[in-house]
Amino acid sequence: MNTTDLINVVATETGFTKTDTKKLIQTLFQELAKGLKKNEEIRVSGFGTFYQKKRETTQGRNPQTGAPITIPAAIQAKFRPAKELKETINA
Repeated sequence: MNTTDLINVVATETGFTKTDTKKLIQTLFQELAKGLKKNEEIRVSGFGTFYQKKRETTQGRNPQTGAPITIPAAIQAKFRPAKELKETINA
């Protein structure tokens, strides 16, 4: 499912216009990103938790040449599913 599919499904299920649904989904994702940037955990009851985690600098290898490279430290967005989501997926 891509963003367009998600907009269509939500618009159909809610009765909202596709334009309003698109604004809603874009705003949701923007606010999630802002919260993560502030190092906030975003908990969505019954769905899961979005959080950030720092990845340390590591050593790797260039797959084409085999030369060693340094992979810089970075902050990654992570997601931990809620128990209810896990049960829904595995049912």
